[in-house]
Amino acid sequence: MLLFSRCFTLADRKVKIENGNVARMLADYSASVAGIIPELETKLHHGKNDSSSYIFSIDGEWQRRTLFKAFGHEPDEEELRINRENLKGSKEISAFLRGAFLICGVMTDPNKDYHLEMSVADMDLAEDLCMFISDLDMGIEPAVLEKGGSFIVYIKDSDGIEDFLTLIGATSASMELMQIKMFREAKNDINRKANFETANMDKTYSASAKQTLAIAIINDTIGLEELTDELRAVCELRLSDPEMTLKQMSEKVGISRSGVNHRFQRLIKIAEECTGGRKIEEMLQGDFGKE
Repeated sequence: MLLFSRCFTLADRKVKIENGNVARMLADYSASVAGIIPELETKLHHGKNDSSSYIFSIDGEWQRRTLFKAFGHEPDEEELRINRENLKGSKEISAFLRGAFLICGVMTDPNKDYHLEMSVADMDLAEDLCMFISDLDMGIEPAVLEKGGSFIVYIKDSDGIEDFLTLIGATSASMELMQIKMFREAKNDINRKANFETANMDKTYSASAKQTLAIAIINDTIGLEELTDELRAVCELRLSDPEMTLKQMSEKVGISRSGVNHRFQRLIKIAEECTGGRKIEEMLQGDFGKE
C-alpha cells in the first residue's frame, strides 16, 4: 500500500484517499509494520451528498528514511522497484497485490465492460508490477499504458480479472463477475439464436413471396390448369399456407425437400417466360405492381 501510495519517496508528498477504511488501514499498518507515524487528515465535502476524503502523508525525512529501511530499500535508489525479497510466499504475494489494488486500483462495472486497472506514478514501478503479475504463471496477462501523467497497469480479459480477484482474496467479487459473465454469454447466445431464426424466417418468407408471385402470374396468363399435376400440387400447398416450409411440403407430397424446391424453380421459370423474361426478384421490388 505504501509503495503504490506515491508516498514511498524522500520527498514530502501527500496522497488523497477516498475510502476511509483504506486510509485508516494504511495509517495503522504504517505504524505497526514500518514503525512510522503518518499524518491522516480528514476533509469534509459539503454539497448535495456530503462526503469525506482523507489526506495521507509522512512528515519528516527521518521517517521516510525509516520507511525505506523497513522494507529493504535504499533511500537514494534511482529506480523505484518491487523488492521481491519481501514476497517469497503465496500469502505475502496475495497481500502485496491486495494492498496495491486497494490503494491505486479500480474495476469497471462488469455489466458494462471487463476492465481492471491500477494507476502508478512511476514508469519503472508500473512495468515492474506488470512483470511481477505475469511471472506468477497464473495466465493473467496485464499490460501498461501511459495516461494523464500516470502509468496504468490493466487487465482486460474476464478470466484474467477473475483470477486476479481470487488471488488478492476478493473471492465474492470474483464469483459475482463469473455469474455476470455467464449471464451475458447466455444472453448473447439467445440473441444470436434469435437473429439466426429471424434470418431463416426472412429467407423463408422471401422464397414464399417469389413462389406465390410466380403462381399468380401463371394463373393470370396461361392458367394453373395448364400445369402438370405435380406442379399444381405444390401450388395448392403454397397458396393454402404461405409460411409452410419446403420440408413440410416434402412430407405432404412424398418427395424430398430438394424435389419440392426444384418444382418451384420450374414454376418461377414458367412465370418469367409468361412475362417476357422479366425476373421475379425485379417484380417483387415494385416494377410489376407499377404496371
